[in-house]
Amino acid sequence: MKKSLVIMFLAAVTLVAVSVPAMAAGDSSFASLELKYWMPKLSGEAETPVAIIFHGHDEEYDACHDIWQWVPLDPVASGSFIASGKIKLGDGAMLGINYWSVKAAGSFGSWQEPFDFEAYAPGMFEDEYEDYVFIWNEDYWNDYYWPDYMAGSKKTAAWALDAKYIKSINICEDGTADLSVGIRKANLNRSVDLGIGWGDGDGGYTGVSVAPLQDSEEPLYLYRERTESTQDFSFLGPQVGIHTRKNLWGPVSLFGGVDLALLYGTLNETGLYVGNEYVGVDSESGEEELEYMDDLALFDRSIKVTVPTFDVEIGLSYAIRNNIEVTAGYYNSTWIGVPGPMAWDEDEWLWRPAQDKSLSYGGLTIGAKVSF
Repeated sequence: MKKSLVIMFLAAVTLVAVSVPAMAAGDSSFASLELKYWMPKLSGEAETPVAIIFHGHDEEYDACHDIWQWVPLDPVASGSFIASGKIKLGDGAMLGINYWSVKAAGSFGSWQEPFDFEAYAPGMFEDEYEDYVFIWNEDYWNDYYWPDYMAGSKKTAAWALDAKYIKSINICEDGTADLSVGIRKANLNRSVDLGIGWGDGDGGYTGVSVAPLQDSEEPLYLYRERTESTQDFSFLGPQVGIHTRKNLWGPVSLFGGVDLALLYGTLNETGLYVGNEYVGVDSESGEEELEYMDDLALFDRSIKVTVPTFDVEIGLSYAIRNNIEVTAGYYNSTWIGVPGPMAWDEDEWLWRPAQDKSLSYGGLTIGAKVSF
């Protein structure tokens, strides 16, 4: 849906621009509007603390290995957009605004179907078997503790809004530079849910599989442990930047830029660990209902943080006419030293702060720019 809206918006901007009489290059334009479709990828998200450990050996037992297979939980971003605009003040000065956003999600397993542990088998030996499951610094390794269900999900959403004063100067015959100072408002929200669950092979606790519920008159039950944590950052701070542009030949130009910001804000974070939780499942609707829980550990914190951000862009533009051009390039935003989500420590029975991380959102862009 979002992709369709972006494409429709680009088409509308193009039609409006074509309908505007061609203007001579130079000072005749008093404003510009640019929209880019962005295909970002994420890097720097904390690793998922879930691993399946397989034990393998050859026929003579000369080579025996415990092989850790980490279960990936990398959020995948959907297509997004970058929007910007400028209004001319006079004498090479402009007011500018820039906005971008990213949303990403990832998951493994579910509470509806048993987890396929064998799908992660390394295949190094003919004789290898699942030996341990490692989660929250805890090993689950025998028939009693080996889970039937594992579920994990991770979501992240970030956006940044920049307002800036821009001064344009000529740096060569066919090139200009825009120097800017301004302010950035940004927000980052992340959430992680992890859990393991058990069923009873004798037919008592058979899990939360939706299919058999349709033929069952009695409610089913799931015994599980799980954690949930949510982070929300709100930032504000000064920003400086430089963007350059050089005509290569005819309608083709090369552009690039860098923006640096130092953001101050508050991190609000909450989380819970639930142990020995019994959940009843309605035989008709499949809805969960908590029967009881033995253990509950909550945390709630609010801390002040400082996060530098570094945005870089490079690309090519092609002028269809004096007041409209299409662009293709690459845009990346890196956030340095973002506090990692709190992680549950089963051994110490407490929540621990994770290591700070540098988060990066970067990908290709295509777009259109209109001058009025």
